[in-house]
Amino acid sequence: MPFTFKLSVRLALMKSPLAALAAAALVACEMPGRRVTDPNPPNNSVVQLITAPDTAIIDPLQSRQFLAFGRNAAGDSLAVAVGWSATGGAISSGGLYTAGSSSGVYGVIAIQSGGTLADTARVTVTSVPAPPGSVTNLAVASVTQSSVTLSFTEVSDGAGQPASYDVRYAVGTISWGAAASVTQGSCATPLAGTAIGAARSCTVQGLQPNTVYEFQLIAFRGTMNQNAVYGAVSNVAPATTTASTAAVATVTVNPATATLVIGGTRQLTATLRDAAGTVLTGRLISWMSDNPLVAAVNSTGLVSGVAVGATTITATSEGKSDTAAVTVTAPESGGTILLQEDFEATGFGGRGWYDFRVDPSLTDTTHAAGSARALEARFAAGATTPPWVAARHLFPSSPTVYVSYWVRYSANWVGSRHL
Repeated sequence: MPFTFKLSVRLALMKSPLAALAAAALVACEMPGRRVTDPNPPNNSVVQLITAPDTAIIDPLQSRQFLAFGRNAAGDSLAVAVGWSATGGAISSGGLYTAGSSSGVYGVIAIQSGGTLADTARVTVTSVPAPPGSVTNLAVASVTQSSVTLSFTEVSDGAGQPASYDVRYAVGTISWGAAASVTQGSCATPLAGTAIGAARSCTVQGLQPNTVYEFQLIAFRGTMNQNAVYGAVSNVAPATTTASTAAVATVTVNPATATLVIGGTRQLTATLRDAAGTVLTGRLISWMSDNPLVAAVNSTGLVSGVAVGATTITATSEGKSDTAAVTVTAPESGGTILLQEDFEATGFGGRGWYDFRVDPSLTDTTHAAGSARALEARFAAGATTPPWVAARHLFPSSPTVYVSYWVRYSANWVGSRHL
């Protein structure tokens, strides 16, 4: 009703109590032994009880606070004491309602304390969908040198719809949390479902030839990184891509330069690629040192420092090659010389050598620069030792020993040239 109308009604109502009050005052003057009290205003009587909110939707085991207040005949809100009850779930004396585990529609009831008024709020406890299903039959259908085709049976997203999938892979053994999601091919994540129970296949592309991989996937509903609900991770499906048949187009040696000390080692690697830039594996690689007297290299690319100097290490495969520059240096200063022999004079026994059968022979025709002689070791055809067989010399024990020597093979030498 309009405010002016309500105001006029209230003013009219005030006239009667005022008149009564004046009459009562007159009577009181005539009868001083009587006590006069005001009657209860009729607009303070609660005629209606209201709960708030009157409806609510919550998940199982979740809570919601309810309030209650009264109204008088004029529609004014009044505080009122109430008690609480619920037809399902639980509610505290302060009106905090907690849903049970079962879905359904329940009533939250406020009852006027010491009165007969009551009101009921409607509470809907929603049902929580089941988690998405789990794929248990992930398998590898086929492989190529750069792709793997997977197959599996589609599952539900837990809400009656086909699930979506996050497909992941790793080289070697897969760890789900660290594995990468597929980004190339029809298995690219997120992979949308088509029908629950349908046989599904998809392809992971962009893989390396002749490489062992493992694959897994997980079903989910919703949007990844926002509100997705996931099922359990699938079984692991292993696969090995086939070797490439493409010809070697380039060879890259890494590192391109290396420095090591005498007696030290350094591992070199050679990467082979085809014309498209795809890495090739399983191909024969040969290694060679331009100067094995400075640095030698074995069949796996392991370089060993022999003497101070520089050399080039070459890796070759199918006619393509690349090189690395290797520098060999002396050990860092501060070391202790344990033994130094210049082979400038005979009398080996007097210098601490022993276990030789005959005195080793010296030559003054071939020797290192700056010296006058060198130890000469002559081998008869088929022999494995020189005439003096061997010579030994004691020196203090040391955890690390570096050996450096100058050597030259004769022109008619037939052997490995490895010392």
